[in-house]
Parts: sequence; C-alpha cells; structure tokens
Amino acid sequence: MAGKMHVPQRRDLSRRKILDKARKLFLEKGLAGLTMRKLAKALNYTPGAIYKHFDNKEEILQAIREESWAISGAMDAAMPPGLGARDMIVESGRQYLRFAAAYPEHYQLMFNSPDLPYGTPEEIRKNPQFAPVIAMVEQGVRSGEIRLPAGFDAAMLAFQMWITVHGAAMLRLTVMKAYGKEFDKFFDDLLVAMIDNVARKK
Repeated sequence: MAGKMHVPQRRDLSRRKILDKARKLFLEKGLAGLTMRKLAKALNYTPGAIYKHFDNKEEILQAIREESWAISGAMDAAMPPGLGARDMIVESGRQYLRFAAAYPEHYQLMFNSPDLPYGTPEEIRKNPQFAPVIAMVEQGVRSGEIRLPAGFDAAMLAFQMWITVHGAAMLRLTVMKAYGKEFDKFFDDLLVAMIDNVARKK
C-alpha cells in the first residue's frame, strides 16, 4: 500500500519561516506577487497554516517592516561615539546605504510599497523613523557646524538629504547593482560633498 504524502504540521511552521519566505517572494515577484496562496505554495503548506500566525498579508508586511526598522536602528546605534554633527550625518548616510545593501528585501519592503502610511511632508516631519535625521541637522545648526540654505529649515534640509540617500540606495539595489564597489565609492564622494556644501568651514 502506497504511503500517504507527508503534510507538514503547524508546529513545523514558524513566524520566522513565513517572514523569511515572504521577503524573498516579494523581492522576486513584487508586492502583487506576494499573496497568501502563493506564499503558502512556496512554503509547501496550506494557506490555513499561515493564517494560524497572521490574519492577512498586510500583517505579514507590517511585521517585516517593524523587524526592518529594528535592524536599521541597531546599525545606527553602532555609530562611533563622540562624532560632531557633520560627521554624524555623513556616517548616518553611509549606514543607510550599508543597510540597504546588506538587507535588500527588508529595505525595499520598508520603502517600496504603495500602501505605506507615511503621509504628507508635514506628517513625515513627525515620523519617529525620520525624527533622528532632523535632530542631527538641528544639532549641527545649534553647534554652528551646519548652515541652513536660504529658505530652508532643519526638516527641509534633512528631507533633502534623505531623498538623496534613499535615491542612491534604490539605484544601488537596482540598475547599479552590478557596480557595487564602484557605485559605493561614487556615492561616498557625493555624500561628503553634499554635506560639506552646508557645513561651515573650520
């Protein structure tokens, strides 16, 4: 008598396995290609097994985003102590690109989903993930290391820096992916030049 096909039990499927596979599926197929049914198929489980851990796809995406911000925050916390505002901003930009290169699935799910609730530019100013960037610029302005361009406040300058670094990170993961080291050197030179353009000469 032929043996029955083994069906994995729920105890074998962890949240960790689901999140890891969801990240990879997103990177391969995009957001539209990440469905509960396709995820279950990729895991070799029934959709019901996933629903034991997550109510829907958005809950999975939110769990990955929260995990991603935690990893990014840990990298920022490892920044060398005692840096002045100018050096802190430069190192923060470098850390941003390192995170994107080291965790591409996390990074793209954090920023490349159309349903992210970041809101208006005014609301972004209050976003807890963006607030540290504004704080670094404000510290530089107070210490005299950073001069605000005409018509800018600290949040606007921080936002301009974020746009530049985020754009570089997306290029690093997509059209410039094959030129990693060369692009990293180019970006570092660009980052330093951009910050020094608003840093007061000593």
